[in-house]
Order: sequence, then structure tokens, then C-alpha cells
Amino acid sequence: MRLACRTLLLAASLALAARGAVAQPGIGTCVMGETRNATFGQDGLYGLGITVYQWFDPTTCGFCLVSGGAIQLKTVEVQAFSSKPTDTTVSGTFTILGWKGSLECPVPDESVVLLAPQPVTFVVPAAFPYIVTLRAPILGSPQFVAPAFLKLEFTPVATTYTDPAFGQIAGFTCTSCRQYITSVFQHEVMADACSGGSLYPWVVRARGDCVAVTAARRATWGRLKSVYR
Repeated sequence: MRLACRTLLLAASLALAARGAVAQPGIGTCVMGETRNATFGQDGLYGLGITVYQWFDPTTCGFCLVSGGAIQLKTVEVQAFSSKPTDTTVSGTFTILGWKGSLECPVPDESVVLLAPQPVTFVVPAAFPYIVTLRAPILGSPQFVAPAFLKLEFTPVATTYTDPAFGQIAGFTCTSCRQYITSVFQHEVMADACSGGSLYPWVVRARGDCVAVTAARRATWGRLKSVYR
């Protein structure tokens, strides 16, 4: 299968090309995960067995936790390119997982499920010449006061070089242990996105809002944190 790449060569052009998604209530004002914009994408790669594990940290959300609040997830966000004459619906599932290892190099822990798998659908607009930002709702999110991993698994489908390209990042800097990728097509299993070769970080973000912590949630997180010790 031939895969084509879509690339934005100039940073200045990229700033103009990264169009925001249509405003909607409850998108999540705090952006966690891969905050950089995409620099390229491979057409149809999403359909070839791709799973992205993205680290997110509620402590980066301003004064929310310091003031006694917690972060409740609202949406999962990605970026994409498209040149198709019709809209393309891309399906998958997302899950929120705990982690193991150290804070310096956390690894997703499939045995600790903090939010059960939910279906996710992204609609990539027809013939969109630049990067478009897409969001899908997260329902029933618990309150987070500690880091976790968002697992986004695209549903395998037959794709071609005319299908949308989901945003990835090629750059001089890459922080290890913050995103992992399983790629059937590239023969990688939960590999660090910064490990090189054919792997590049994907633009995957968790967005949430600051909410008041309930006693029940605080107790729940106390139990969860004991798992990580």
C-alpha cells in the first residue's frame, strides 16, 4: 500500500494553517498532552493498526490543583489533513490508563483502567487544505489529580493515499516517555514515540476543566495512588 505524506514546511505557514475546531460547550479549557501542532501526516496511516498512548498531567493546569480542585476530562483532540472531496468519518476507542515506572519515565499500565473504553468518532472535513483540529467528547470522566495515559486506538480499516492524514510531528526535539505507539504496519508494540526510525509523535491531547473535588473522588484517587507506589 502506497502512503503519501502531507507536510507543512514553514513554521509561519503552520501557525496560519492550524485552524481551530468549531466552538462547542464543554471542550475543556486546559490542554494536556502533545501541545505542539502537526508538521506532517501520512495519508491513511490511521487505518493500519495504530494505537497512541499519550501522557497527560493535571498539575500543568494552572492553579487548579493548588487551589484544591481537580481536572475532569471533556474531549480528546487530534489534528488532520484531507484532500478528499467528501467528509471522512474515522472511528476508534479511547481509554484512560494508569501507569507504572517512575515519573521521569512512566509507562502505560493496561491493568489499571481509570476510565473504561469508549467509542470515539472524528469527522474530517472534505478537501481541507490545511490542518484541522478535531475533538470528540469524553463522557463520565472521573476527577484527576494525578497523571495518567490517554489511550487512543484507531479502528483498523482499508485505507489508501487519498484518505486523511492525522497529524504527526517531525522536529529537532522530542521528549521521551511521554507518548508510546503500537503500530501493526510499522511492527512496533508500545514503542516510545521518540525512539526514531519510522516513528514520530502524533498530535493527541486530553482537554479538561477544573472542578471542585468531591470526597468520594478524593478517596478513590487515594486508593489509585497506592497502586503506583
